[in-house]
Amino acid sequence: MLVLTLSSLIWRLSALSTVIRRVLSITDTNEGKKLRIGILGSTNGTSTQTLLESCGELGAEVGVIITNRSGAGIINKARSHRVPYMFLSAKGLEHADYDRRILQILSMHEIDIVVLVGYMKIVSPVLVEAYKGRMFNIHPSLLPKFGGKMDLDVHSEVINAGEYSTGCTLH
Repeated sequence: MLVLTLSSLIWRLSALSTVIRRVLSITDTNEGKKLRIGILGSTNGTSTQTLLESCGELGAEVGVIITNRSGAGIINKARSHRVPYMFLSAKGLEHADYDRRILQILSMHEIDIVVLVGYMKIVSPVLVEAYKGRMFNIHPSLLPKFGGKMDLDVHSEVINAGEYSTGCTLH
Protein backbone atom coordinates (compact mmCIF):
# COMPACT_ATOMS: atom_id res chain seq x y z
CA MET A 1 0.00 0.00 0.00
CA LEU A 2 2.83 2.43 0.75
CA VAL A 3 4.29 2.03 -2.74
CA LEU A 4 0.91 2.69 -4.35
CA THR A 5 0.32 5.75 -2.21
CA LEU A 6 3.78 7.17 -2.83
CA SER A 7 3.59 6.49 -6.58
CA SER A 8 0.20 8.12 -6.84
CA LEU A 9 1.36 11.14 -4.87
CA ILE A 10 4.41 11.60 -7.08
CA TRP A 11 2.21 11.26 -10.16
CA ARG A 12 -0.25 13.86 -8.86
CA LEU A 13 2.49 16.39 -8.18
CA SER A 14 4.17 15.74 -11.50
CA ALA A 15 0.88 16.18 -13.34
CA LEU A 16 0.28 19.52 -11.63
CA SER A 17 3.76 20.79 -12.56
CA THR A 18 3.22 19.65 -16.15
CA VAL A 19 -0.04 21.58 -16.40
CA ILE A 20 1.53 24.72 -14.97
CA ARG A 21 4.37 24.45 -17.49
CA ARG A 22 1.84 24.11 -20.33
CA VAL A 23 -0.12 27.11 -19.10
CA LEU A 24 3.09 29.11 -18.92
CA SER A 25 4.01 28.22 -22.49
CA ILE A 26 0.51 28.98 -23.78
CA THR A 27 -0.06 32.22 -21.88
CA ASP A 28 3.00 34.24 -22.76
CA THR A 29 1.07 37.48 -22.31
CA ASN A 30 2.77 38.46 -19.06
CA GLU A 31 5.71 40.04 -20.90
CA GLY A 32 8.43 38.97 -18.49
CA LYS A 33 6.21 39.19 -15.41
CA LYS A 34 5.86 36.06 -13.29
CA LEU A 35 2.62 34.14 -13.66
CA ARG A 36 0.65 34.61 -10.45
CA ILE A 37 -1.12 31.56 -9.08
CA GLY A 38 -4.02 31.58 -6.63
CA ILE A 39 -4.71 28.41 -4.69
CA LEU A 40 -8.10 27.46 -3.23
CA GLY A 41 -7.95 24.69 -0.65
CA SER A 42 -9.99 23.19 2.19
CA THR A 43 -7.67 20.45 3.43
CA ASN A 44 -3.95 19.88 3.91
CA GLY A 45 -3.37 20.76 0.27
CA THR A 46 -0.76 18.05 -0.24
CA SER A 47 -0.01 19.09 -3.84
CA THR A 48 0.55 22.67 -2.71
CA GLN A 49 4.01 21.86 -1.34
CA THR A 50 5.40 20.80 -4.71
CA LEU A 51 3.74 23.70 -6.47
CA LEU A 52 5.28 26.16 -4.00
CA GLU A 53 8.70 24.55 -4.42
CA SER A 54 8.44 24.48 -8.24
CA CYS A 55 7.40 28.09 -8.77
CA GLY A 56 10.93 29.38 -9.29
CA GLU A 57 11.72 26.99 -12.12
CA LEU A 58 8.26 27.58 -13.61
CA GLY A 59 8.66 31.37 -13.70
CA ALA A 60 5.61 31.66 -11.46
CA GLU A 61 4.70 32.61 -7.92
CA VAL A 62 1.82 31.77 -5.61
CA GLY A 63 0.17 35.11 -4.93
CA VAL A 64 -2.45 33.99 -2.42
CA ILE A 65 -3.94 30.90 -0.81
CA ILE A 66 -7.63 31.04 0.11
CA THR A 67 -9.34 28.50 2.33
CA ASN A 68 -12.92 28.02 3.45
CA ARG A 69 -11.84 26.12 6.59
CA SER A 70 -10.12 27.97 9.41
CA GLY A 71 -8.19 24.88 10.54
CA ALA A 72 -7.07 23.72 7.10
CA GLY A 73 -3.49 22.44 6.93
CA ILE A 74 -2.93 24.44 3.77
CA ILE A 75 -2.63 27.52 6.02
CA ASN A 76 0.58 26.10 7.51
CA LYS A 77 2.03 25.69 4.02
CA ALA A 78 1.20 29.32 3.26
CA ARG A 79 2.83 30.48 6.50
CA SER A 80 5.99 28.42 6.04
CA HIS A 81 6.46 29.78 2.50
CA ARG A 82 5.42 33.32 3.46
CA VAL A 83 2.54 33.34 1.01
CA PRO A 84 -0.41 35.60 1.80
CA TYR A 85 -3.42 33.55 2.85
CA MET A 86 -6.98 34.17 3.83
CA PHE A 87 -9.71 32.21 5.54
CA LEU A 88 -13.04 33.16 4.02
CA SER A 89 -16.12 31.71 5.68
CA ALA A 90 -18.96 30.65 3.41
CA LYS A 91 -21.45 30.70 6.26
CA GLY A 92 -24.73 32.31 5.23
CA LEU A 93 -23.61 32.97 1.65
CA GLU A 94 -24.94 31.59 -1.61
CA HIS A 95 -22.32 29.91 -3.83
CA ALA A 96 -22.24 32.80 -6.29
CA ASP A 97 -21.92 35.44 -3.56
CA TYR A 98 -19.10 33.53 -1.92
CA ASP A 99 -17.29 33.18 -5.24
CA ARG A 100 -17.70 36.91 -5.93
CA ARG A 101 -15.80 37.53 -2.70
CA ILE A 102 -13.12 35.10 -3.82
CA LEU A 103 -12.89 36.96 -7.13
CA GLN A 104 -12.30 40.22 -5.26
CA ILE A 105 -9.42 38.65 -3.34
CA LEU A 106 -7.94 37.08 -6.49
CA SER A 107 -8.18 40.42 -8.25
CA MET A 108 -6.49 42.22 -5.34
CA HIS A 109 -3.57 39.80 -5.65
CA GLU A 110 -3.50 40.03 -9.48
CA ILE A 111 -3.95 36.28 -9.94
CA ASP A 112 -3.56 34.86 -13.46
CA ILE A 113 -4.54 31.22 -12.85
CA VAL A 114 -6.35 29.35 -10.08
CA VAL A 115 -5.48 25.87 -8.84
CA LEU A 116 -7.95 23.97 -6.66
CA VAL A 117 -6.05 21.72 -4.26
CA GLY A 118 -8.28 19.70 -1.96
CA TYR A 119 -10.97 22.34 -2.36
CA MET A 120 -14.11 20.78 -0.91
CA LYS A 121 -16.60 23.33 -2.18
CA ILE A 122 -18.65 23.50 -5.34
CA VAL A 123 -17.39 26.29 -7.56
CA SER A 124 -20.12 28.47 -9.06
CA PRO A 125 -20.33 29.60 -12.70
CA VAL A 126 -19.31 33.08 -11.51
CA LEU A 127 -15.79 31.88 -10.67
CA VAL A 128 -15.58 29.37 -13.52
CA GLU A 129 -16.40 32.03 -16.13
CA ALA A 130 -13.97 34.55 -14.65
CA TYR A 131 -11.12 32.03 -14.90
CA LYS A 132 -12.29 30.05 -17.93
CA GLY A 133 -9.34 28.08 -19.29
CA ARG A 134 -7.22 29.25 -16.35
CA MET A 135 -8.62 27.14 -13.49
CA PHE A 136 -7.38 23.65 -12.65
CA ASN A 137 -8.67 21.07 -10.20
CA ILE A 138 -6.56 18.13 -9.11
CA HIS A 139 -8.32 15.05 -7.75
CA PRO A 140 -6.46 12.06 -6.28
CA SER A 141 -8.30 9.41 -8.30
CA LEU A 142 -9.20 8.63 -11.88
CA LEU A 143 -12.67 10.11 -12.00
CA PRO A 144 -15.45 9.12 -12.02
CA LYS A 145 -14.20 6.26 -9.88
CA PHE A 146 -13.69 7.05 -6.21
CA GLY A 147 -15.01 10.60 -6.41
CA GLY A 148 -15.71 12.29 -3.10
CA LYS A 149 -12.75 10.63 -1.40
CA MET A 150 -9.52 12.31 -0.33
CA ASP A 151 -5.91 11.33 0.31
CA LEU A 152 -5.40 7.81 1.69
CA ASP A 153 -9.14 7.07 1.56
CA VAL A 154 -8.89 7.09 -2.24
CA HIS A 155 -6.05 4.59 -2.27
CA SER A 156 -7.73 2.35 0.30
CA GLU A 157 -10.84 2.25 -1.88
CA VAL A 158 -8.74 1.43 -4.95
CA ILE A 159 -7.14 -1.52 -3.15
CA ASN A 160 -10.45 -2.69 -1.62
CA ALA A 161 -12.06 -2.60 -5.07
CA GLY A 162 -9.34 -4.87 -6.45
CA GLU A 163 -8.18 -2.29 -8.98
CA TYR A 164 -4.72 -2.85 -10.41
CA SER A 165 -3.96 0.77 -11.24
CA THR A 166 -4.69 4.24 -9.96
CA GLY A 167 -3.90 7.80 -10.86
CA CYS A 168 -5.16 11.31 -10.64
CA THR A 169 -7.52 13.52 -12.59
CA LEU A 170 -6.55 17.04 -13.49
CA HIS A 171 -9.41 18.98 -15.02
